[in-house]
Amino acid sequence: NICLGPKMYECKLNDELLNCVPFCLTVYFYNFGMSDFGVSSLEGMLDAVKVLAFAVQEGKVAVHCHAGLGRTGVLIACYLVYTCRISASEAVHYVRIRRPCSIQTRSQISLVFDFARLIRESQQNPKRVLKPR
Repeated sequence: NICLGPKMYECKLNDELLNCVPFCLTVYFYNFGMSDFGVSSLEGMLDAVKVLAFAVQEGKVAVHCHAGLGRTGVLIACYLVYTCRISASEAVHYVRIRRPCSIQTRSQISLVFDFARLIRESQQNPKRVLKPR
């Protein structure tokens, strides 16, 4: 049986009930609206990164946009800047090594650099607390 939220579903393959070990799979979906080839605001990206960081602590995570390149790469690069405290250049380079052609536009690259600057400034000025909106 597969549990998606409170409902239970039977596993079937070719109209035959499978005799498998029952398990419960809970799937959460978050949509952080960014247009194709577009970018989010810094505040929106910070919100998305914080949700992603929490989700990673809770278990496995999948991040994907339509093609899995631009917006996906931006979010993952910003997540790396936030959690690993690496530079924007290192984050973009790492993401592009792991997924070639990621982070597709100048505005997407700029967002990663602006996000890294925001994180760096918050470290230098402890009174500026990074809070989600």
